[in-house]
Amino acid sequence: KDVRIMQTELPLEFVQNLSSSDPILKLFAVRAIKNRVIGNQTEKDCYLRLGVSTKLVENVFNEQNEQIVIDSIVTLGSLAYSTQEDILPELSSIVGCLTQIVQSGNARSVKAALQALKVYTLAATKTVELLANQAVIVQRLVNLLTHEEREIVEYSTIVILRCCENEQNREKILTISGKEIVIALLQLLEHPFFRLKELAIELFAILSQETKWAPLIVEKMKFDHQNKLEIISSFLKDTRSLNRLLAATCIINLLKVKSFDLVSQAQINRVILPKVLMLLDDSSPAIRDKVPFLLVVLLKDKVAQKAASETGLINKLAALILSGTCQPRMKEASLLSVAEVSSWHEGSRKEVVESNLVAEVASCLNSTVPFLRVAACKTLLSLSRSFLQLSASLAEANFLETLLQVKLFFFIESFNPSHSFVIHDMI
Repeated sequence: KDVRIMQTELPLEFVQNLSSSDPILKLFAVRAIKNRVIGNQTEKDCYLRLGVSTKLVENVFNEQNEQIVIDSIVTLGSLAYSTQEDILPELSSIVGCLTQIVQSGNARSVKAALQALKVYTLAATKTVELLANQAVIVQRLVNLLTHEEREIVEYSTIVILRCCENEQNREKILTISGKEIVIALLQLLEHPFFRLKELAIELFAILSQETKWAPLIVEKMKFDHQNKLEIISSFLKDTRSLNRLLAATCIINLLKVKSFDLVSQAQINRVILPKVLMLLDDSSPAIRDKVPFLLVVLLKDKVAQKAASETGLINKLAALILSGTCQPRMKEASLLSVAEVSSWHEGSRKEVVESNLVAEVASCLNSTVPFLRVAACKTLLSLSRSFLQLSASLAEANFLETLLQVKLFFFIESFNPSHSFVIHDMI
């Protein structure tokens, strides 16, 4: 059949040709559909309504021609960003098809299926749930982290990353894979391809958040800690601020593990803290907003507090807290960081007063969020060493009356006496 005539065919004819016994006609139909749906929302929705996904899945399972199978998988991936109401009814079937190929296909088809899954994890959140609930596919993805083909490793890591962004799914994946995923990621840190090192550190930054699993990472790192730690630390000097943030997050999360003694306090103060403080000046709000969570851990040391106070940290955190866009958890971390820095340094307490932060801290005592009230109390407790400087600001905020109300609230509503001790110390 003449190619020029085929190019003028209607979508329904292309879909019908996917079942043709002529391999040339079938291959042309697959590629024509793929070319039409890429970047075209209307075409994606149109072909889905014509049942194209069912035909493509049949081709993947039943076709003997490898090229038709590969192109069918790629076309399935191209349908990912369709309108949700059109793609969701077909999602289970499509993801099921792709996961079967990942488990049993040859290297070429596995790579195509993983690339398609990568797109679906970004386009449809339900994909992540479908993958995380399948122990077999999770184990297969972890095994592929050590595959000899770079693209397969890259796509597998990205799919796991997307699944681990949700706390519940992260727990499922860690429970299924256990130490295997940690060992595989540690090996990836030494991969010659830089992109794979980046992905390994990003996944480590997520997994090390889990207090239950962080000790496992520490245990495995100790077998070859120097090299692995140097690789992670080298990303603190990277030109990309995201990589610096991820490297700092990895190390700081591991610092929370009592058995982690691979980094000295001097190294933290000399190397890690300055890099984290620099991130507060980053142009990206997505980077800046994560810094307070890291500072809460780093500023436990007096030397670190002094070093941070000399960088104008109080003014930066005050700007973040007063910005109006500060989320509760971020505000809590920022207040606790202010509390740490101002607890031992008179100059920092003066900065807090001059930055008009006292009124905001006092107002947090009336917050409906319990952890914000606790953070506000801890901050004011640190500031109370300079009560003469604070007295005017506290009087304006009706501080004492509010504090007594908060103490009563904690006893009556929260049933958490441990929190009330912070307030008792303030009074």
